[in-house]
Amino acid sequence: MAGFDPAGQVKAFTPYMPILNVNAAYPPTLFLHGDQDTDVPYAQSVRMARRLGEAGVENKMVTLRGAGHEFQGANPEDLAAARREIVAFLARHVMNAGERP
Repeated sequence: MAGFDPAGQVKAFTPYMPILNVNAAYPPTLFLHGDQDTDVPYAQSVRMARRLGEAGVENKMVTLRGAGHEFQGANPEDLAAARREIVAFLARHVMNAGERP
């Protein structure tokens, strides 16, 4: 990536690692993740959500139990609940953004 050696130039990759760039100015973040995802480990979202919380950044973790990548195998009721979480999060942080001071 960009001509850097991952073994010898580890710090060159820091700008590309969100978990190492969290600060209080990070935007509110919504995580949607299946706990059976084999492409992107569920633990990565859990770690990032924890790190955001430590920095005082509002975030919400929505776990789809038994779901894989792209929510394959998710329970339809859980998907409907996740959609409601998405709409509520967007309503708070995007749709009303122009009304905030």
